[in-house]
Amino acid sequence: EDPGLWAHLGGDPQRVLDVAVDYMELGDWADAIDVLDRRYPVGEDVHSEPGALAPQNHPEVAYYRGYCRELAGQSGRGDFDAASRMSTTYVFPQRASTIPVLEKAISVQPRDPVAHMLLGALYLSGGMADRAVEHWDAVRRLQPKTPTLHRNMGMTLIYALQDPARAAEVLGEGMSADPLNPDVYLALDQALSLLQRPAVERLQALERYPRSASLPPPIVFKQALALVEAGRAAEAEKLLAGRFFPREEFGTNVRQVYVEIRQQQALQLARQGRCGDAMDIARRLGEPDAALPFTSDGMTPFLEAGRAQYLTGLVFEACG
Repeated sequence: EDPGLWAHLGGDPQRVLDVAVDYMELGDWADAIDVLDRRYPVGEDVHSEPGALAPQNHPEVAYYRGYCRELAGQSGRGDFDAASRMSTTYVFPQRASTIPVLEKAISVQPRDPVAHMLLGALYLSGGMADRAVEHWDAVRRLQPKTPTLHRNMGMTLIYALQDPARAAEVLGEGMSADPLNPDVYLALDQALSLLQRPAVERLQALERYPRSASLPPPIVFKQALALVEAGRAAEAEKLLAGRFFPREEFGTNVRQVYVEIRQQQALQLARQGRCGDAMDIARRLGEPDAALPFTSDGMTPFLEAGRAQYLTGLVFEACG
């Protein structure tokens, strides 16, 4: 009867599933159903991760409930149906015992996109990329606007299955189905790069991000580098102006991108025989640019980096 117990369980659906699985291993379906079918408290007294779903709104909890009803000789269709309408945001299946649960749900309702989505994630976490993609393909047919679907499937095709052509197709769909997910555009840029598509084509894909005034920094960086590669370095610099670039652990620093842009511009000029302009860029690279406040400090580590030194050497070489 301790209310603190229910607040504790309500703070994380995985705790509820832990208890339910213990009952299931004993064959105690009634007590498992009781734990999975409760309305857990929400509010200030419940401590949970930001954005986490309450157990009663968590699809995995509902799928387990339906599975237990089926094993107890009842119908789990109502629970499976409820789960199929729940959000998959921040839902990451992790137990091997979840595989038969989701497979049972799909056998009862083969057109359940949520069960297919979660089972795909579970198979991928176990290294079964082919089976993951099979289930995500089903979601593409049933509910193509499922958040992160195209991002997950595209990156799996790139990294696990080495199929950038199919990844490009899936991620191209993702720009319409999940248009505000920056990972869709970044993964598509990578797929097109692996396919050796021209910079202009990659740039056109990146420019489809719908909020040009508030582009995520990684997309800004990719766009800027694609502009340089397309011979439009002046536009690349302007793309960096007037934006805030937060520091991110293990992320790309805007200064690194700026140095790359300027050095690639200098190299292009040098190869065109315009050595005066090229050498001017190379020699003045560390000077602050009033239009780009981030150039006023912190530039030295990026100017002294191995790649920066190499590109400067190429400029000097091209100009004799």
